[in-house]
Amino acid sequence: MRRPIEKYGLILGEGRDDCVVFKKIAQAAGLSGLEFEELGGKDKFVQRLTQLSLSPEFTRGQINRILITRDADGSWEAALHSLSDAVARVFGHAITKTREWVSVNEHCEIALWIVPGDDQSGMLETLCLQAAKEATPSDFECLDQFAACLKQQTDAPLHEKEKFAIWSLVAQEKQLPRQRLSLPRAVVNIPLNWQDPLFSDLTELMSEASMRHS
Repeated sequence: MRRPIEKYGLILGEGRDDCVVFKKIAQAAGLSGLEFEELGGKDKFVQRLTQLSLSPEFTRGQINRILITRDADGSWEAALHSLSDAVARVFGHAITKTREWVSVNEHCEIALWIVPGDDQSGMLETLCLQAAKEATPSDFECLDQFAACLKQQTDAPLHEKEKFAIWSLVAQEKQLPRQRLSLPRAVVNIPLNWQDPLFSDLTELMSEASMRHS
């Protein structure tokens, strides 16, 4: 007798670091039945989604749900439009809302999520920074002063990615330098509460993606 196909949900992030964080959030929530893959940057969304649509895992119905994410950056609306357009070009289905699972064939549903959340500008680091400030507020008294000083001296404000990177280095004070400089290694040690309500929307969507459907 033929073995049934083992189905799973697929979480797509812009890059490697996004997938590392998504996986950590999923692990903290006790989720299973998920795979995580990077899209390789915003300019490669259509290319990567096309490759996915032709993959054996997709065509034989092994991937039952796909959550596609990207950062809002400066405009949530523009980010959603860009992601929706990429999905429509590849799968032929317009998805104009986040959190909405849309069937693209008889086997698979797709939903979109713009980080850090609905109607918000920013990126994954925006969420992580907010959680970090809750976890270690005293660190940010120093970091915010440092950022203000740099801005005054150089007129170059620190980007959120840079602020999160600096905080992650400080927060791992007992680790070796090579561990502190690598996010995949750092997520094990940085004192973030990965079950923080700030991550609840993303956790809920990943939970829905992990649910197997016949």
